Amino acid sequence: MPTTGPINGTLLKVYRDTGSSTFVALGHATTNSFSASHSPRSITSQDSGGNDESLEGLRSYSISVSGFVADDATEGVAEYLDALISNSDRGAITWQYTTNVTGDRLISGDGWIESIEKSNGGPEETATFNISIKVTGAITATTVSV
Repeated sequence: MPTTGPINGTLLKVYRDTGSSTFVALGHATTNSFSASHSPRSITSQDSGGNDESLEGLRSYSISVSGFVADDATEGVAEYLDALISNSDRGAITWQYTTNVTGDRLISGDGWIESIEKSNGGPEETATFNISIKVTGAITATTVSV
């Protein structure tokens, strides 16, 4: 049964395929976002009567995640950095964005790790990370099933 009412943000996570379609949530994340945009193409001409006209254009998507650095996390910032600096992967990932609750929305696709930032936060503060993922190609939007 899908989540009723507003979704608790704690449930919404970014998952990465760690091999053989095994998706693991990025550990110790505190915030995340999925962004979708559309850039219609201009078809305004001298025949447009002074009106701006456009048609469909490129769609683009991105994901960003922030959280706490924990080197003992099953899937943490260290694993994303390993994927980014790997000569074979070069930051290519397959991802999911979901609550993982049956009936809720599941968005998935492929992407490239675009940037990783680690910060110490200052004396006696918790170390943090920011990861940015540029989605490539089409995305799939389905629902979580058992």
